[in-house]
Amino acid sequence: MNEVGADALLTMTLDLTIANTKDGKVIMMPNFAFEIIGKSNGRNSSTKYCTGTIKSLTGAAFTNDDLPSQLEGIVHKTIILDAFRKGLKELKEKELANGDYVTVWNLQK
Repeated sequence: MNEVGADALLTMTLDLTIANTKDGKVIMMPNFAFEIIGKSNGRNSSTKYCTGTIKSLTGAAFTNDDLPSQLEGIVHKTIILDAFRKGLKELKEKELANGDYVTVWNLQK
């Protein structure tokens, strides 16, 4: 974090779960997990700003013929990133509404 001048690091994973539907189709469902951590806060703990998972409730059918070209339709990148941005915005708004956060973050300066 010091090398790049960031005060947090974002870790993201995207998993594709394969399932069978009742009508016999094979589908993939994306699961996006993330964690935002900050610098060490004492000897044994780092600052964890947030962690979460965005799971798709629906899947997309695919074929083995040309799977790479089908991934955009399976992953729904725009939908997942929009949900991620919305969640971060809501989290920031809740943090600003609670005056205690300002006091706690100022202790780390």
